[in-house]
Amino acid sequence: MKFKPQDYLKHIAEHVESWSYIKFCYLKDVGWKGFEEGPESGVYAVAPLARLNASDGMATPKAQQAYEQFYQTLGGKPAGTALTLDTDDLGQVLAPSPHYAGFPEMIKLAEELQLDFPREIKIFAIEVTDPYTIGGELTSDVKGGLEELILKVTEQILSWQTENINA
Repeated sequence: MKFKPQDYLKHIAEHVESWSYIKFCYLKDVGWKGFEEGPESGVYAVAPLARLNASDGMATPKAQQAYEQFYQTLGGKPAGTALTLDTDDLGQVLAPSPHYAGFPEMIKLAEELQLDFPREIKIFAIEVTDPYTIGGELTSDVKGGLEELILKVTEQILSWQTENINA
């Protein structure tokens, strides 16, 4: 769903749960149905994702590439697969994630401010079966991928330490 920023309150409402300080946004047309699974739940993710949803693109080339990759849905790996992604690999993301939404904005800001940007960015993740369900226990597939993910993160840290020692 896309709408003009000034129309936000026409489309989005907020729900409060006693156990959280977070306000949970939902689509007014659908209504609050709790944390239900699927597109009919009404839950609407905001923060960086809301800004991307309200925009038509990013102002710098690298940020635009990340923005486009964010909205592409490509074939993914089996659930439980531990992934290590470089910025060039981000098109492999199975489904858009609010956790990734701030990445195009971060690249844009660094480019516009002409900041030194890390020479290498690694994103570690575990592929899931259902990226739309919020909360609950880890699935057995995700639990099964944790050991592999920890190994990948550890190997990367050791690799960076070795590079720094040899530099």
